[in-house]
Amino acid sequence: MHAKEETHPSGIEKEKPVPTLDSILRLIDDQSLTIKEKMSIGDKAAILPYEDYARVIRRNIYYAKQEKDRSYLINLYCTLYRVVSLYESDMSKGKVYIDSAYTLIDETNDPNMKGNIHYCLGDYYANFPESEDTSHENLYKAIHYFEQTGDNNIQILHIYFLLGNAYINRKDLKSTKVIMDKMAALKINNQTNERVFLLNAYSVTADYYKLAKEADSIYYYSYNDSIIHYSKKMIDIYESLLDSVPGLAAQKAPIIRYYNELTLALADRKNPDWEQVISTLDKGKTYIDSTAYRYLRRYYSTEGRIFLRQQKFNDAETSFFKEKELLDNSERYDDTELSYIQLYLNLSTAFEGLNRYKEALLYHRMAMDAEHTFNEQNRYESIKEIETKYETAKKELEISRLNEERQKIMYNRTLATGISVVIIILLLMLVLHNRSLRLKKEKEALRLSVRINEKEAEYTTILKEAEFKQMRHYLDGLEAERDRLAKGLHDNVSNRLFILDLELKKLTGIPEAIPQQVEELYAEVRGISHELIPPVFQYTTLLEILIDHIHELNENTDIYFDLEIEQEDILGTIPSNLSHEIYRIVQECTGNITKHSSAKNAKITLGYNNSIVLIIEDDGIGFDPQNNKKGIGIQIIKSRCQTLNGNIRIFSEKGRGSRISVTIPLVCQGHLPSQQSLA
Repeated sequence: MHAKEETHPSGIEKEKPVPTLDSILRLIDDQSLTIKEKMSIGDKAAILPYEDYARVIRRNIYYAKQEKDRSYLINLYCTLYRVVSLYESDMSKGKVYIDSAYTLIDETNDPNMKGNIHYCLGDYYANFPESEDTSHENLYKAIHYFEQTGDNNIQILHIYFLLGNAYINRKDLKSTKVIMDKMAALKINNQTNERVFLLNAYSVTADYYKLAKEADSIYYYSYNDSIIHYSKKMIDIYESLLDSVPGLAAQKAPIIRYYNELTLALADRKNPDWEQVISTLDKGKTYIDSTAYRYLRRYYSTEGRIFLRQQKFNDAETSFFKEKELLDNSERYDDTELSYIQLYLNLSTAFEGLNRYKEALLYHRMAMDAEHTFNEQNRYESIKEIETKYETAKKELEISRLNEERQKIMYNRTLATGISVVIIILLLMLVLHNRSLRLKKEKEALRLSVRINEKEAEYTTILKEAEFKQMRHYLDGLEAERDRLAKGLHDNVSNRLFILDLELKKLTGIPEAIPQQVEELYAEVRGISHELIPPVFQYTTLLEILIDHIHELNENTDIYFDLEIEQEDILGTIPSNLSHEIYRIVQECTGNITKHSSAKNAKITLGYNNSIVLIIEDDGIGFDPQNNKKGIGIQIIKSRCQTLNGNIRIFSEKGRGSRISVTIPLVCQGHLPSQQSLA
């Protein structure tokens, strides 16, 4: 893994070594560090690619769970939500971490932590228009908690930014003004990099004056001057912090928008300085990448409108056709149809200024047609549906009329043929009756056949369910017995050995080896009891338990165990019952390797490829799977796979090691990941 490169303002900073994922994880795994020190090290990983940063956060979550530190856990879960929601389109993945933090909200009295949780919930629900009330409720709760600490003005400012944007989208001037005044009252250090957060406050303020300018023509130019003022302030802050705020240079969308709005506002003055207007427009263009078609299209639209204001109709025509070319060839967005309407109107105005009235009329009609299509599309679909139903009914009526005419003809022919036709009808009725009886018997035979097949399938299903329940009862009994033995060893045998060890150490004249052997026996019994206790997945994940298990094996055995985990995001969210079974399979296999394989190395690979795939292999003496007389452990593993609808394959030869491959379909567990989560 390589750290993300950053631009530093001084040569001294460039010479500082950039931390890597491996180096940070090694530091965090240092058992001598406190959780506070581990958190401080994890904060330095923010410069890494987001996938690596997320791994560092998850590693610190593992240690915070061991320490049972609720405040650090809440902070880590909220940070992980922000990382996932910022860089991934699947918001449901981020919601998992918010929910994990929310389960701890009653276990902390820290208002900062509670505010953090409600802020994340408000930010999440802000992405769904139907949940706007829920979003605002959580955001205002977050403000309430943050205000209690007195040192969270930046967080509060961002919350007001979210609320302000919501009110602007609803064109609620009164509520936007309240938010704008509250943002202005917050104290932000304008002499440090903190002033980057003022961009949020100035953005809401500029948008407020844009709405006010549209609603109040009396103060039109006064509001326009305010837009110019705040647009310039945003540009000044952005450009002054380009070299000192990491990641700011990569965010081109805000600065492009600031320059575009400033250009339009300068052009809306009573007596515009056109040289200044064009200079501002061109300065904004320097931030537009040649492949950023959407921003480039908006640039040409603004340029064309400026030329219209200057009555440079030829230049305006050129700009608008450049916009049209980009609009025709770029990806369609929600505002594409509206952009076409405005483009056609602008072209119509340009051609009218050039006295090319035929073309002006053409584009004006195109604008009207596009607007009509945009506004009437749903109505058009409804009319087409009605027309289809009408045509269908009309055809059915015609068919009915033709049938009626045929019936009249048949009736007349029946009267003409007389008795002959009656005899024929009677014969036909007899034939039809016989045929009806035959069909009835065939249907009854078919029904009985289907019923027999259903009963056979039902019996097979019941038999499989009985076998599954029997296997499940066996495994549950095995787990209960493990738990009973673990408690007995821990609460009875282990405690007695501990007391015996203490008593022996008090005695004099006995060999030192005896207390030492008792102490070693106590440690061994205690280790066995811990190994038998079922793992608890309430505050940890399968991946973290496996990491801890492999760590213990490497510490206490002569075999080196290597753990490789793929698709961590998917495997980290599987259900606890499935995690428990996978852990027991790994535990059984590693136990067999430790006891019987005489191996030097072993590897456990856990991944996902449409199903959970677990591979356990070693370089030991191997065994014969067909003639394994002591294979009770293998039988238990097979039983666990069977209850999960999984498959197990065993490859081993004497002297050539062994390899066990387990495949478990997530579909059977009711936990199939979405396509987005696999991307």
